[in-house]
Amino acid sequence: MRPTDLNGNSGFRTAEQGAEVSVHLATLPADGPSGLLWGFQMNAGGGYGVLQW
Repeated sequence: MRPTDLNGNSGFRTAEQGAEVSVHLATLPADGPSGLLWGFQMNAGGGYGVLQW
């Protein structure tokens, strides 16, 4: 979460880190996965992957 007015400037990631998921998903091949909630896994020690709904 990048520090912004929306989160009371309490974010802890850089703009580059915040953009990683969007870039990853935007560059998936046409037959890539779909219908998944994907993002930064704060409770799993970090990294990106499928999030629980």
